[in-house]
Amino acid sequence: MKTMILAPLADDGRYASSDGWTLVDTETQKKLKVGDYAHTSDGERVEITWLSPPHKCSSQGKVCVRGTGDNVWSMEYYASVIGAEYLYMGGPRHADSSAD
Repeated sequence: MKTMILAPLADDGRYASSDGWTLVDTETQKKLKVGDYAHTSDGERVEITWLSPPHKCSSQGKVCVRGTGDNVWSMEYYASVIGAEYLYMGGPRHADSSAD
């Protein structure tokens, strides 16, 4: 048996709230927040302007970013586009699952 840490779920399979989610750089595990800078998978430097943590089990969450310098634009991406992921850091609930 393997123990997994899961976020609290509402009855409909969605996460009960976005509280407890933290956006982190997948390579460095550094916490990212609104106002921080990152690079897209295309190498463009962007500023994080808004966070949208996962809302259900199959979601990875999104971030809104804006271009910097002379090329100013705004876009919503999956967190992985900026080399990031959401980790659940608060009040975990434990569930057992098989090691299959």
